[in-house]
Amino acid sequence: MSRQSYLIDTNILIGLEDHRTVQPAYSRFSNLAAKHKVDVFVHEVARDDIARDKDAARRSISLSKIEKYRILAKRRGLTNVDLEADFGRLNSENDIVYAILLHALKIDAVDFLVTQDKGLHERAQRHSANLGRRVLFVGDATDLLVQTYEPKQVPVRHVADVAAHTIDHEDSFFDSLRDGYPDFDEWWRHKCVKQRRPCWVVYDDDELAGLIVRKDEFGSDTDAATKSGKILKICTFKVRPEKRGVKIGELLLKQALWFAQANEYDLTYITTYDNQIALMDLIEYYGFHLAGTKPDGELIYERVFSSSKLTITSGQSVYDAARQNYPRFLVTEGVRGFGIPIQEAYHDTLYPDLWRPRQRDLFNGASRADTPTRPGNTIRKVYRLF
Repeated sequence: MSRQSYLIDTNILIGLEDHRTVQPAYSRFSNLAAKHKVDVFVHEVARDDIARDKDAARRSISLSKIEKYRILAKRRGLTNVDLEADFGRLNSENDIVYAILLHALKIDAVDFLVTQDKGLHERAQRHSANLGRRVLFVGDATDLLVQTYEPKQVPVRHVADVAAHTIDHEDSFFDSLRDGYPDFDEWWRHKCVKQRRPCWVVYDDDELAGLIVRKDEFGSDTDAATKSGKILKICTFKVRPEKRGVKIGELLLKQALWFAQANEYDLTYITTYDNQIALMDLIEYYGFHLAGTKPDGELIYERVFSSSKLTITSGQSVYDAARQNYPRFLVTEGVRGFGIPIQEAYHDTLYPDLWRPRQRDLFNGASRADTPTRPGNTIRKVYRLF
């Protein structure tokens, strides 16, 4: 994915750097741009703009703040006559500055110009609808960054999305990983903590009960047997042994599958050895298949995703199609739905991922689903009505 680039005008610069409370939209824009390594430029003409400030102390401070940003140089030989031919009459120094900013946008030196100045928006629209679409208010620029780079969040109750460095890797939860992988601590420090790798975790009474470490991969830069455009690697998938039997692993896997489907991944995969029988049974149930074997004997299990219409393959039941393509399912003439009454006192325990209160509980812990004492689908049941 190519990285977008943004040019901010003087007022945005002041909004970010002035000695006053920063507005949330400005902070969010700056945070997202830094997070996703998006280029944010200040045009060199901003120096001229700030130089007209009659307050010498403020002028000096503002000029120093410009040096924090990448500077976009003015095109050599550009005259006011050229600018007026493109952007209309220039009646003031501000008009000249704004025309220079629009010129940088027009020649594609940057992708977008961010400004709160309505006059600048109107001047861009008068030039062309295309140029007008590329001049954004800071809130719109923030929304565009979110839509372009931020993954869609798919909240599953009990599952938290955290960075690896927030997890205590000295927890006994990791002992079996150390036993099977002597370099685990080194791997965790350099690959997970240093890269702040995203993880899904389940805690039970402040005790780590389940974990998935994930990683984005692209194209051929992957250990997956199938090379795809956008790949979700499940690097580590573990449930604390004494917490097994309450479907924490299934809850975590559902989180991964919902996330991959919602964010249009082509493939997810996990590697495991053939002694992990319970893990292989679980992932095979949800549509993973053995796609290959690494040189060290580690098995590669993969699961593909698609946004095209779901169909039943030859000999496949509707039920199998649903579980193998979860969270997608089929609705056909042969599929019937039934409402099964659940006593309110048991609903949150049986279906914690469906718990969506309209308001917070009056007392903390009032819901039986506040801790993963028995996450949903602990027992799979099929009701047949006669």
